[in-house]
Amino acid sequence: MKVIYGLGNKAAQYIYNKPCVALGIFDGVHLGHRHVLASLVREAKKTGKEAVCITFFPHPLKILSSKNIFIHLVSLPHRLKLIQELGVDVCIVINFNRDFARIRPEEFIKILADVVKPYAIFVGSNFTFGRAASGDIKLLKKLAKKFNFKVRDISPLKLDGKIISSTLIRGLIKEGNLILAKKYLGRNISILGRVIKGKSVGRRLGYHTANIDTEGEVIPPAGVYAVKVKLVNPDLYSERFAYNKKYYGIAYIGTSPTMKFHYRLNRLEVYIFNFKANIYNKLLEAEFIAKIREEVKFSSLELLAAQIKKDVNKAKHILTSLF
Repeated sequence: MKVIYGLGNKAAQYIYNKPCVALGIFDGVHLGHRHVLASLVREAKKTGKEAVCITFFPHPLKILSSKNIFIHLVSLPHRLKLIQELGVDVCIVINFNRDFARIRPEEFIKILADVVKPYAIFVGSNFTFGRAASGDIKLLKKLAKKFNFKVRDISPLKLDGKIISSTLIRGLIKEGNLILAKKYLGRNISILGRVIKGKSVGRRLGYHTANIDTEGEVIPPAGVYAVKVKLVNPDLYSERFAYNKKYYGIAYIGTSPTMKFHYRLNRLEVYIFNFKANIYNKLLEAEFIAKIREEVKFSSLELLAAQIKKDVNKAKHILTSLF
């Protein structure tokens, strides 16, 4: 998948052949988003056109909210990886800032029509765009006649009578409901981030762990989890995510209460079974399979090491039974 940032020169230089275009934030690329993107890819293949996804980052609420406490469901690299897996050919990432937020709906669609020249635009039926979210489906269909493109209005996807949304899933992940979050995501909860240096405590305990920069992704509650692990070779904003062999391990989320230097906020570290390579600065994705236990403060490092051994054995048992 080719990734283009913005609708400026780089986007204009790319030669589009009246592609099918999906517009949306797609934070988390959950089942509802997949429903829209699957429709995009399906029509693109049917008509012999490219499937282009236009997404916005950061999330508008992160820029426009006065409290500015919004947390993305997944980071931008993670979002791009998920979008690519659905068969999209090109993804255009628009930097959502206050200047962009002031663009009138008509002006945005004109720019889009001039640069990308879409054959059809796919949006969720509740999609809004332009200054103060004043553009809606009705206006988009009106502008479609002016700029000669079709509109594919995709109805929201519901499960158990609920409209699937990033807000709903974000809440489920925060409360640790892995099963229901997985149901609405259409995949296991996963965190993708770069491996950074930690305080080497795991090494002292006999377990070389990878500390993960979660890039602001929403993470499950503190505790120990059985995980599937994937390593990524390319740099952070590579146009293509090429995965290597899959591994298994345990993930710890917490503040390290046993340690004297314990952290103020929860962080993520992963111990990969039967793995010794240096992966600093590489991208790692931890896919959460099951929770093993809650976070506990131990009276000594020896007791902590003994518990980690039990955690590893329990995780291996769970993962062996599933994979």
